[in-house]
Amino acid sequence: MNIVFKPISSPDSRPLGFHVMTLGKGVPKICFVCGIHGDEITPHYLIQKLCAVEEKLPVSLAIVLDANPRALAVQQRETPDDKLDLNRVFPGNPEGNITERIADALYHYVQEFELIIELHTFERMDMEAFCIIPTADGTLNERALDILAGFEPWYVWKPNIQTNSEGKYKGALGTTLAGSGKPAFVIEFPSVRVLNDKELDMYAERLIRMLSGIGAPVQRNFHLIERIEGKAPTAGLFTPCARLHIEVKPGECIGELFSIENGERTEVCVSSAGILFQIRHRGLVKKDEPLYALGVPAGGAHE
Repeated sequence: MNIVFKPISSPDSRPLGFHVMTLGKGVPKICFVCGIHGDEITPHYLIQKLCAVEEKLPVSLAIVLDANPRALAVQQRETPDDKLDLNRVFPGNPEGNITERIADALYHYVQEFELIIELHTFERMDMEAFCIIPTADGTLNERALDILAGFEPWYVWKPNIQTNSEGKYKGALGTTLAGSGKPAFVIEFPSVRVLNDKELDMYAERLIRMLSGIGAPVQRNFHLIERIEGKAPTAGLFTPCARLHIEVKPGECIGELFSIENGERTEVCVSSAGILFQIRHRGLVKKDEPLYALGVPAGGAHE
């Protein structure tokens, strides 16, 4: 294991840059990117697991530990200096604000690798880890699909950046890399707060199996989906009542909101048919906050 600091030109007096860990022997050809959002730490626990079993790694890895160091320092999603989401401003600008400078440096750094895998955390949702296959024009990178299949995800989400709801992903690292033809994908993990040590071991082992299977024949035993997000119709305490992975029909109830202001109860019903692959944990939610996500087949789905 080795860790180096990659400095970035800073517009203020404070140092700016990210740390890169190298695991395994040889020159890395694969890069894991962690810490794009400063409040997502499940990937770091998985990296800790990989460090403990470094001898099992079939390939050498370069791991960006703190892609957005200033957001990670305060454990929040956006960069505190300019309130921007790093994963919305790629490919960045070397003369821009803090977030744009980080994006520019990170984008150019990962160009030296054959494969880039972003590791993220989907906070506040009950879910199984899933993958995202980014696309700039609707074309899917077949090599990326083959490799991510080795992680054995149930679902692979294909965002449609031409829609109003998902157009915000045009500035994501994965979308920008896909536009340049670079193989890249994303793995979204549940919050570490709801995972036990056995589950973390399981995800770390799946990462190792995925890396071990690169170049070998694979079966794409996953659902390629588009994602339909459902939001809270009103504020209140949310209590889910549906299980993950079930098929739901329009109007089917998947939870209840309880108003702490007037005691009213509001059923939360899905707006369309699909597979329930994310649902919000119990908790107090605001009006229009995401409560659940349905998966519907995308074009060319692999079952």
